Amino acid sequence: MQLDHYSMFELLRPARPATMDWFRKLNTQFSFTQEALHKWAELKEVEARILGQRFMEERHQMLGFDLAAAHFLIARGGRVRLKGSRDWLTLQEGVVPLPGYYTHGYRVEGLDASGTEIVYEGLENFIKLHHLRSLLLRDCPFVDDWCLDRVCGEFRSLQHLDLSGCRRVSARGIEALSHLKNLRTLTLERMEHIQLLPYIGLMLEDAIPGLEIRGVNLLQPPPERLQVESSQMGIPLLTAEQPPAAGQSAEQPPAAGESVEQPPAAGQSGEQPPAAGESGEQLPADQSAQPSQDEQSRPVVSAR
Repeated sequence: MQLDHYSMFELLRPARPATMDWFRKLNTQFSFTQEALHKWAELKEVEARILGQRFMEERHQMLGFDLAAAHFLIARGGRVRLKGSRDWLTLQEGVVPLPGYYTHGYRVEGLDASGTEIVYEGLENFIKLHHLRSLLLRDCPFVDDWCLDRVCGEFRSLQHLDLSGCRRVSARGIEALSHLKNLRTLTLERMEHIQLLPYIGLMLEDAIPGLEIRGVNLLQPPPERLQVESSQMGIPLLTAEQPPAAGQSAEQPPAAGESVEQPPAAGQSGEQPPAAGESGEQLPADQSAQPSQDEQSRPVVSAR
C-alpha cells in the first residue's frame, strides 16, 4: 500500500504567496494609545476621501468628459457653469440638474470647487475639458503644490484662477503657474503665509503678458529678514518705486536760506563778453600807461 506523504509547509502554505508587506505587518508592534488611534482614524479618513474621488472610466464613457466632470463636482457641493450661460448649476434637492446620459452640446466653461474637499486624485475627473476657462479653488483645505502641477499640465487654456485661502500652496506652486500663458486673472487673497508673494506676483506678470493679480499688494516692501540677508550677501533688492503723493512734485524745493542758481535768459550766455577795445586779460596800471619799445622806435610822420 502506497501512502502519500505531505510536507508540513505544503499543508500550511497560504492561499496567496507571502510578500514583504505581510512579513512587515507581522513584525509591527501595534499601539493602542489615544494618539495612535487618532492617527489611524486620520489615515482611514484620507483613504476614504481618495477612494470617493477616484476616476471612474465607466462614468466618462456613459456621460462624456464634460458631463462626467459636471456630475462629479456638483454631487460634492461644487458649482458648474456651461458655455453660453451665466448661471451656475448646483445640487437641487439632492439631484444634479443635468442629463444622466451623453448629450451633445454640453460644454463646461467654469468649475467652482470652493470649500470642497477636492484632492489631487479628484482632479483626474476634469480631464479633456477643452472649453474650460475659469477654475475657482477658494478655501480648499487639500489643494497643494501637486494639485497646481496637475492644473498647469491639464488646463492650458485656463483664463481665470482663484486660489484664495489655500494654505497648503507654497511659493513653488505659485511659481509653476507661469506655464499658463493664457491666464488673465489670478486671485490670491489671504495668502499671507507666502512671504515673497509680491515678488512672485511681479515675476508672473512679467512672464505672462496681460495678467492681472488680485488680492496682493505688489508695492509692498520686502520683509525685514530678506532685507538683512540680501544686505549681508551684497545683493541689492529691486523694489517698485512709490509714486509721489498728491500735490507733491518729484523734486524737493530748496531749504530756506539756500540760493537758487537762475539759468541765463534766452539769447544771453552765462559769461559776459569783454567790451569793445578791451581784451580778456587785464594789464597792470604802469604797463598800460607806458608805450612799448616798438612804438618808440617807429618814425613820426607829420601830416601836410
